[in-house]
Amino acid sequence: MMKSISSPLVLAEEIDDLWKDIESPTCTNREYFRRAVELEAKCLGVNKWKFRSLEYWYHALVNPKWSSIFLYRVAVYHKLRGHGRLAVIFTRMNHILNGCDISINAQIAPPCFFQHSRGIVIGENVKIGPNCQFHGNCLLGRDPLELGGKDQYPRLGRGVFIGPGAVLLGGIEIGNDAVIGALARVSFSVPERVIVSSPSAQIKRNLTENEDPQYRIRRSS
Repeated sequence: MMKSISSPLVLAEEIDDLWKDIESPTCTNREYFRRAVELEAKCLGVNKWKFRSLEYWYHALVNPKWSSIFLYRVAVYHKLRGHGRLAVIFTRMNHILNGCDISINAQIAPPCFFQHSRGIVIGENVKIGPNCQFHGNCLLGRDPLELGGKDQYPRLGRGVFIGPGAVLLGGIEIGNDAVIGALARVSFSVPERVIVSSPSAQIKRNLTENEDPQYRIRRSS
């Protein structure tokens, strides 16, 4: 039986500890992969993260909330080790099993969750901060009308919520804890803790102190 995501504040300290380890110059690619996968597994209630565990493989390959991000991390792991063909294989598996297209050149910080992975497209050089949540059929990529290099891709801060069908294009920045509503087309930078509504994608209002995106894991104060 699939378990639900843990309480928002349970893993705040573990997230901070992970980033301290990643910022260390001694952090290896293998260690980063292990810590990231362990953290995202715990967020889904898989507290006994074991490579040979049946529950682990069920969530890793069948659970749509984790399978897509897990296969992305495996692909990036092999890319950084110089196994280009394996990286492509796992990227194709993600496309077939979960219906999402995530570039191995995108930078997605852990933990990250896809509530519905079908139709999600994340282009090259997109940068995503920790604790972000995505819903189906959203697209993050380069604006075809913009000229420029690799910087012309969206950059998301911490705890950003992307609603179903949202489209983020160009070299824009989405501030921490921002909420992008369903079907919104955003081609401008968004400040922290605001709600962007559809269909014309305009800032609707600021979040109140008591409001937080559902299922998001908050950073401890």
